[in-house]
Amino acid sequence: MVLYPRTLKSRIAILVGVLALASAVLASLAVLHPMRQQMRAVVGNQQAALLASTAAALDQQISDRRTLLRAVAESAAREGGLRPAGLQSLLEQHPVLRDEFDNVVVLDASGTLIANLADRRATGDRGAAKARTFRETIATREGVISPPYRSPFTGKPTIVLLEPVIGEDGSVAYVLGGALSLVNARFMGQFLASRPGSSAYFFLIDQQGTILYHPDASRVLRNVWREEGGITDTTRQALAGFEGWTEGITKEGQRALLAATHLRRTGWTLTVVYPAAEAFAPLQQGEDAAWLSAAAVTLLAAGAGLWLVSRFLRPLRRLHRQVDMLAAGTADIGVLDSARADEIGSLSRAFFGLSQQRRAAEERLALLSRTDVLTGLNNRRMFEAELPAAIARARRQHQGLVLAFLDIDRFKDINDTFGHAIGDRVLGEFADRLRRSVREVDTIARLAGDEFVIIFETIDTQARIAPIVDKLLAAIREPFACGGMMLDVTATVGVAYSTGKVAPDKLLKIADDALYEAKAAGRNTWALRHVDVAADPLKDAGPPAS
Repeated sequence: MVLYPRTLKSRIAILVGVLALASAVLASLAVLHPMRQQMRAVVGNQQAALLASTAAALDQQISDRRTLLRAVAESAAREGGLRPAGLQSLLEQHPVLRDEFDNVVVLDASGTLIANLADRRATGDRGAAKARTFRETIATREGVISPPYRSPFTGKPTIVLLEPVIGEDGSVAYVLGGALSLVNARFMGQFLASRPGSSAYFFLIDQQGTILYHPDASRVLRNVWREEGGITDTTRQALAGFEGWTEGITKEGQRALLAATHLRRTGWTLTVVYPAAEAFAPLQQGEDAAWLSAAAVTLLAAGAGLWLVSRFLRPLRRLHRQVDMLAAGTADIGVLDSARADEIGSLSRAFFGLSQQRRAAEERLALLSRTDVLTGLNNRRMFEAELPAAIARARRQHQGLVLAFLDIDRFKDINDTFGHAIGDRVLGEFADRLRRSVREVDTIARLAGDEFVIIFETIDTQARIAPIVDKLLAAIREPFACGGMMLDVTATVGVAYSTGKVAPDKLLKIADDALYEAKAAGRNTWALRHVDVAADPLKDAGPPAS
């Protein structure tokens, strides 16, 4: 239930408070909005710069390991006469390889495994010969990074850095492959340490959309284009080349600051997801403090406004007391004839005139509520009030009562043929003819559409009915002048005659039944039913028009 202030004083005080609040809000918005945009830009640019630095560090990690492999490859090339056993020793002579890689192997030009740093006995396998990256290394004689895969030995997402060993004849004699786990603490440590906040996280995607790293391990090595729920707009833009920051919605439906950049040497996409609640927390705290200040200003303004309003409304309270005196009869209207020149005086002098205007308006509204707007006749509401009164008067005076129910024949055809404007003119002319054909004591009403009723009072004999109804029908049969044309309009009448006690709805029902009887007889005529013998219609129905 909504409670509204009951006094003008409280309403004005509230208005002052609202205006003060609006002023404070607008002023705060004028300051906060540009500040919010600038602060968001600062935070976003900061995260984009941090991400670019992280990507550069990760890029450097890969570059350093490729440089290490290249140095070993060049060392092997200088030892061109080394046999496979010598290559195994060469690997073992570089203990740094064990620190930087999960494993390092040597393949000959046919793809046969001839040296294995992790297990010197695990050689002879030719599975690498079919690998695209191995063939690409042989063909280009340049280093290649393999697509990510799940290592069958460790079960971890892994990439392989391939470097060729060029023989004396300029061809690729051997290929060094360094396996690097994407969750290797030495490789990923600096990457993960640069996370900007406790709820923020990184994820890494290659050019084909395969996830190389994600805090949700179940998503690693899955392709973002084929994940359930589809790819987010930000990820799609990042894979298309976007770098920078934006605000968006994550796959989990969380609003976040999203920044993306690309590793220069691999083309991988690095993205940071920083939930907005944490990323912009300092900004939100500043805004909250500003709004609290605005609320305090509003309360002070409302208090001051209440005090001022109390002083300004003293004349109005005096006028209120004068109106109460007038209502109680302890003063006359002259008490409101104030000599004040301000708005309160004008209001006081206007009350008397307003009371008279209100009375006149109420009378007009009462009349409109009982009148049909189109024809000016009584409406159904007035008819339903008048019919019981007419029945009661007939009983007291021991007189008969006639209720005529009229319906314009084929009025729908008139509307359909000539339009509703002509139809309305026909209704207006029909109502005028009814007025001219009845006595002033008779009551005419329009029930709805083309249905009209007439209450004839003080009908002492049934014999008086026929002349009255014939006069009605004769007046209606005269052509109607409507919109420059002459229309032949007829009506059908059902008449109910009562000389005793009868319920209003029953009398109307009997008149309606008589109307349908007259319609069945061919329209443009009338039929009479006596209330006391309503089950047997009278035989002296009016004759049809010639």
